[in-house]
Amino acid sequence: TFLPYSLFSEDAPLQLRLELINSMYECFAKIFAKYCEPCPIHDEGADIPPWSTLCYMWWELLPRHGVPKVAALREIDAAILAVLRKILLLDHIACKRAALHGLALWQISYPDEIRSIISEHSINIPLTLKALALKAATGNTQ
Repeated sequence: TFLPYSLFSEDAPLQLRLELINSMYECFAKIFAKYCEPCPIHDEGADIPPWSTLCYMWWELLPRHGVPKVAALREIDAAILAVLRKILLLDHIACKRAALHGLALWQISYPDEIRSIISEHSINIPLTLKALALKAATGNTQ
């Protein structure tokens, strides 16, 4: 099995999988917020530091974006959305941008929840990311 898919395997206890997902917040708060460039824009062809790339692409690399909806993964999905919501509270623009990108990926499966999360946290989204937040609410990852 491809390693990232292991997180979604019912072979591991649900509580362990949920703890792993919840610890992803710590990765953003303690690692990405420390090592990532605060620049919110990733220009095509720009030399982007590896930590910044990993931060932004984290949710792309995670092989679950809520599709298809699977009853056995409902708690996993909720935990991932809760982590994304929490990351929006971090005072680091690269982390917020990554969370918005992650929310955009999940929009197709949970459109109401994604719009709600973005709306609830609009005060925590800096002006430089407002356009991205609007796009994320519609599932636009660009």
